[in-house]
Amino acid sequence: MPRTVVVTDSTARPVPGGVPVVDLDVVVDGTAVPEATTSTEDVLGAVLAGATVGTSRPSPDGFARAYADAAEAGASAVVSVHLSGALSGTVDAARLAAAGAPLRVEVVDTGAVGAVLSAAVRAAQELAADGADATRVVTAVVGLVARSRTWVSPASTGQLQRGGRGAGAVRAEARGLAARSVLLVDEGRLVPLERTRTTARALDRLCELAQERLAEVAADPGTDLVEVVVQHAGAAAAARDLVVRVERVVDDSLIRVQELSPVLAAHVGPGAVGLAVVAGPRGPRGR
Repeated sequence: MPRTVVVTDSTARPVPGGVPVVDLDVVVDGTAVPEATTSTEDVLGAVLAGATVGTSRPSPDGFARAYADAAEAGASAVVSVHLSGALSGTVDAARLAAAGAPLRVEVVDTGAVGAVLSAAVRAAQELAADGADATRVVTAVVGLVARSRTWVSPASTGQLQRGGRGAGAVRAEARGLAARSVLLVDEGRLVPLERTRTTARALDRLCELAQERLAEVAADPGTDLVEVVVQHAGAAAAARDLVVRVERVVDDSLIRVQELSPVLAAHVGPGAVGLAVVAGPRGPRGR
């Protein structure tokens, strides 16, 4: 058992083996199911069928059990790494549990979602497996998130407007948003960047934004590019189109495609596509 145990939530998929995961719930017409027991396809199908689809944070009890299990197994500390507190109450539940935990617990509100959160958890787990203490693990997570960027283009703002703490930034401008918008995850919040009339223009803009960030990473001697991740919610064709664009500016060995988790898909809705540039501090464990 490593002296530091990394815990995360179910939106961080794919999660490295050995990391305890606490589930958020997807709520369909008032019925809540753990994220691990549903699929993105099922959630999007429910949205398209007209169901009321939302999400719910975990209870503190789930985190309390994960922290107690780590202590019982001999860990000296837990680093609990989670999606943006501006978009979900998950980090609040983790903090409530941490206050009564039988060992040191560092709860990290990454301000990130999707691929960047997953990469932060992966980096944390690698360091923990090497014997790093909690302080060093937290520093690595914060450094990776600060160097990374995430953008998303929902097919419409309907799901974002309907619920959750992620809707605020979009709701204020919803009347002015055109057919496709491009949003930045900035300090944990969704910030509208640009309005576009077509999916093709949105994809072009995502690629342009990524190219700008890639140039910044290349110019920073303290930063390494980890990967570029195309993310989508039931938009495989658009994701493939985006990959073609991204391949023009970065080696295809660094490009990965993944579908958003059911909880994230419930918020951005069917047809959303996004892009993440994941970068970290230079060094063998900065990746």
